[in-house]
Amino acid sequence: MLSYNGHAYMVVGYRIRGNIKELNVFTSWSSEPFMWLEFSSTMQMQSINIY
Repeated sequence: MLSYNGHAYMVVGYRIRGNIKELNVFTSWSSEPFMWLEFSSTMQMQSINIY
């Protein structure tokens, strides 16, 4: 899970293009359900174990 800029996202993947790190996130918005966010050290991420 990712908290960033007042929103919560579920991270579903990542990519590195050149020196830019990007996260593929699920937004739950009907107009844009998935998007790429440039990684920032200010992002607060937490992993969740599902049993």
